[in-house]
Amino acid sequence: MVCCNRKVPKLQFCHGRTAVAAAPHPHDDTPVKWPLLLFSALAVCSTAYASGPRELVRVREAKEIIARAEGPGGYTAVRELVSLGAELDPAYVSEALQSLENQHRIMAPLRAYAGAWSATLRARRGDVAGAVTKWRGLGHAPSLLMLGPFADEAKPGIATASGPELGLGPFVGVDGQPIRWTRIGLSPLFGSFDATDLANGRTNACVFASTKIRAERARTKRDASVWIGSSGAMLAYWNGREIMRDEAYRDVDFDRHGAHVDMNADDNTLLVKVCANATAPIVTVRIADATGNPDPTLQFVESFEPTSVSPTDHAPVFGDLGPLSALHHLEGDNPARWLEIAKYLIRTSGDDRTQHEARRLLGRVLEKQPSVEAYELAAEVAEGPNQRVHWLDEALALPMFEHAPTRLRARILTARGSAARLGSRPVSALPYFERALAIDPDHIDTLVLRSELFHEAHLPETALSQLQNALEAHPRAALLLRAAIV
Repeated sequence: MVCCNRKVPKLQFCHGRTAVAAAPHPHDDTPVKWPLLLFSALAVCSTAYASGPRELVRVREAKEIIARAEGPGGYTAVRELVSLGAELDPAYVSEALQSLENQHRIMAPLRAYAGAWSATLRARRGDVAGAVTKWRGLGHAPSLLMLGPFADEAKPGIATASGPELGLGPFVGVDGQPIRWTRIGLSPLFGSFDATDLANGRTNACVFASTKIRAERARTKRDASVWIGSSGAMLAYWNGREIMRDEAYRDVDFDRHGAHVDMNADDNTLLVKVCANATAPIVTVRIADATGNPDPTLQFVESFEPTSVSPTDHAPVFGDLGPLSALHHLEGDNPARWLEIAKYLIRTSGDDRTQHEARRLLGRVLEKQPSVEAYELAAEVAEGPNQRVHWLDEALALPMFEHAPTRLRARILTARGSAARLGSRPVSALPYFERALAIDPDHIDTLVLRSELFHEAHLPETALSQLQNALEAHPRAALLLRAAIV
C-alpha cells in the first residue's frame, strides 16, 4: 500500500494519524488476508481523503432537502442523512445533524427529530453521557413507570381494555402472576424505553408506561404537545382522555405521533399502552411546547403514584401532529403526497407487515403518476422476487430513467443486479453493477456487491483488489470496512 507517495512500513504513521498494518514484503507470496484491509483502511492521508469534497457535497445536498421539506418528507430526509453514515465519514453526518438543529427555518418538530438522531449517533460513538444529556434537553422523558406484560394474542391488543384501563389494581400479568409498576430508565444507547426485561423476553405482549409532567411557574392552563414513538400498536391518554391511537404494528422511531394537549397548572398524567408482536414493546416519549420546540419549563415528575383511566367508546383519535398524521388525513387526488407518505413508511420501517399501507399507496401512485422513484419503492415492498424484478424493469424502461438523479439510477441498477445475483446465473448481475458504477463510481453498495460477486465466482484476488481500491478512496465507509473483515 502506498500512503502519501511512500511505502508504509510496520506501524508507520501517516501525517500523525492512525497507524496502519505492515505492507507485505515484495518477495512474500503469502496471500493477503481480508482483515488486513481493515487496518489499511485506517490510514488517513491526503490521498485517502480525495473523496472528501464529494462526500461533503452529498451531505450538503441532504441538508438542503431537509430544509425545503414539509411533513413526512422531512423525517424521511433526516433518516436518509443518518444512513449516509454507513457510506461516508460519520463525522460529516453528525456535524450536519447538529447544524440542522440551529436552522430555525426548519419546522421545530423536525429539528427535534434531527437532534434525537444526532444523540443516537453520539451514543454509537461512545459518548453515552453526552447522548443522554442531549435527549433530556430535547424533552425526552428520563424514566417511566412501566407495567406488564399483558397478553396480545388477539391483535390489536390496544382495543382490549387491560391493566390501568380496568382500575387501580392489583394487576395480573400474562402468565397469571401478580405484577406491579416498575421504573425503567432511558436507554443510554437508543433514547427509548425497552420493556424486554419487563416482558421476560416475550413477544405478542402489551405494556403500559406512565409519567407525570408539571409546568414550572404555571398558574393557568397552557398549550403543549406530546410526541410518542413505539414498536407496535400504541394508545395514549392525557389526563385520562385519549389523545392518539395507532393500531398498526410499526418499528420504533422517534416522534412518529404527536398531539396538542392542555397543560394544567398542577401535575398532568400521560399513560401510554404499547402492544408489540415481533419484539418486546419499546416506547419513546417527548414533551414540548405547542409548536414542538423543547420547553425547559416542562418537567417530568420523577416520583408519583400511577392512576387509572376510563376508556371511551368514541372513534379512535389520531394525533394531529407528527409525520403519521398525514396518513390519517389523506384527502383528494394527490399522488405526490401518497409517494411522500409511502417513502416515509419504508425508510423508517413504519409499514405494518400485515397492512401493507406503503404498497397500497404506491399502487395508487403508479396508476396516476408513475415515476422512477415510485417503481424503486414499489420494488422494495413487492410481494415476492418476481414482482420485485418486474417493478425494477419497469423503472429501467421508463423514458425518464436516463434523466433521473444519478444516485437513484445507480440504486435501481444495483437492486436489479442483486435480484439477478439470486437467480440461476449469478454472473448476470455483473452488467448491472458495472452500469451502476459507470453512473456513480462511488456507490458503496455496488462496490461491496460487485466484490462479493467476484469472490463467489472464485476470483478472490480480483475481489480483494477492487475492495482495496474502494477502501483507499473511502477509508471511513462502514459498509466497506465490514466487507473487509467478513
